Amino acid sequence: MPVITELTPHQEDSGTTGLTVSWQPPSSPPCQPTYYEIKYYILQGDMCEDNSRDRIMTSAGTVNGSTFTFNVLELRPNSEYMVFVRGRTSSGYGDSDSQSAITGYSYPAGPPTNIQPTITRMRNIIFTWEKPECGYRNGPISSYEVMFFNSAGDVVYHGNVSGPPHEISDLISYSNYSISIRAWNYELAGVYSLPIWAQTNEARPASVEALQMSPSTTQIEVSWEPSSSPSSADYYIIRYSLYQKLACQSPETTPTEFEVNTNVTQYNNLVGLEPYSRYKITVTAVHGAGQSEPTIDYSDTRPGAPSNITNVRVNPERTSPTRIGFTWQPLNCRNVNGVFWYYHARIYKDGYRSYGMAGRAYLDDDFSHSSVEFNGLVACTMYELNIYACNHDDVSNTCGNLSHAIGVTGVTFTSASAYATGNQLRVTWSVPSQCNVDYYKLSYQLISRKACQDVPVIDAQVYELNVTSVSTDVTKYISNLEYYATYSISIIAVIRRAESVPMNVSGDTLAGGPTGYPTNIQSTSTNKRSIVFNWETPDCGNRNGPISSYEVMLSNSTGDVVYHGNVSASAEPEHEIFELIPSSNYSIRIRAWNYELAGEYGPAIWVQTD
Repeated sequence: MPVITELTPHQEDSGTTGLTVSWQPPSSPPCQPTYYEIKYYILQGDMCEDNSRDRIMTSAGTVNGSTFTFNVLELRPNSEYMVFVRGRTSSGYGDSDSQSAITGYSYPAGPPTNIQPTITRMRNIIFTWEKPECGYRNGPISSYEVMFFNSAGDVVYHGNVSGPPHEISDLISYSNYSISIRAWNYELAGVYSLPIWAQTNEARPASVEALQMSPSTTQIEVSWEPSSSPSSADYYIIRYSLYQKLACQSPETTPTEFEVNTNVTQYNNLVGLEPYSRYKITVTAVHGAGQSEPTIDYSDTRPGAPSNITNVRVNPERTSPTRIGFTWQPLNCRNVNGVFWYYHARIYKDGYRSYGMAGRAYLDDDFSHSSVEFNGLVACTMYELNIYACNHDDVSNTCGNLSHAIGVTGVTFTSASAYATGNQLRVTWSVPSQCNVDYYKLSYQLISRKACQDVPVIDAQVYELNVTSVSTDVTKYISNLEYYATYSISIIAVIRRAESVPMNVSGDTLAGGPTGYPTNIQSTSTNKRSIVFNWETPDCGNRNGPISSYEVMLSNSTGDVVYHGNVSASAEPEHEIFELIPSSNYSIRIRAWNYELAGEYGPAIWVQTD
């Protein structure tokens, strides 16, 4: 059997590939072969096709017995083959020897496949691709040659790369480009692929220029110059927020941002702003590719009038028959809206301005003022307060709207008292004869139950009623009250809607008969001739007075009363009844007395003597 000593790639001048096989003759003749036969089959085509199962044997040729080298021609490039050599003598073929080897490479017969842009941006494109299809590679594919063209056909990039992906930069935004790629097997080039087109993204718009502000008291007109960039905006976003109230020391801690979209290319008017305030304003250009960097500026609205003075009311603590005081919620740095100058307060008697002012006051330079009072007034008279605030600046003085309050000088009640008649109170009061009171507001509320000192009254309902009287001496009965209870009573005189300082009195209703009976009656001991039993006082809300005594009634089983007597409430609520019949049933009934007023008997309990 010949022995293959060498199997190497072979390349013809024409470019076709093959294998050169060399062998040694058999080492132990009796006879040497007269010729040798060479055959082969393919194991793996293009180093990517598995042909090992086919094993289709092909004859390459024969040589005489003195030749020990043979070129196997016209094989596929970049493919693995199994080559066989065997000798023939006069008696027939001997055994063969075999080896495998890979043919040399050639130029790629096909272009790269699946070329596609994977990422496109404004200035660059990233491409990826795959090797030529199996069977067209003809070698290991050592590199790729990339040609990149613009839409006019000009080459904007030409280079070799080792493989995908590949990024091409410094392109023009929003432009079309084509790419063609061919594969190389070292010095042998393949064919170019068909062009694949891709488009770069549109550039973001450039920021606006020359941002300007024209403020008024409650508006700011914002104007700008559009960018000279070729990528124009579809619309603009104006965002604005209150940065600082100029009368306050510090900027806003959590400003609220507002947003306005406009397709007007050079201005927008922001309305509904706060006077004497600094606003942060940004303008951003927008189109389909995104937003520009915002252009930021600040603008101050002009001073305006102070806000209306609120919560204006009479100050009862500073009001008397000859004096009236008023209070209000003072302005602050957020609503003064400018540089504060003064509060101007005026009062008019009976609300008639034709009478002339009854008093005036200026409170200068400090918006924290919150009260004013006027003296030397007429008692029991209504006065109307008119008050407003003013700011001043370099151009003009600006004042806020009038706020009003009505008050009455003290109606000084000359007397007030409450007298009890059963479970009602007779309330009387008097005012000076010159006081022409329209009506009185009378309110009352339960504050304690005298029979229940250890149980406080919490959140009792307040009852209100209006009382009119042509006389300055007034009497009003309050009925259907609880017995033996204390009520607080408030009386307010109303003159032309203005209310006086309240007059407060209290009154106690009288005791009534108990509306409840003693509870928890039970015998504590029994023997043949006596019974000892005890009980508890009626529930607190049913006593209606001081329990003075208890009336006890003991009856036998036939209903005959065998004992009837009173037990003082000053002693312990316990009582013993003697001279009873052994082994007999008795019923016990008890009721409470508030001196001469008796309550109802409670249910009977039965007890048996021993």
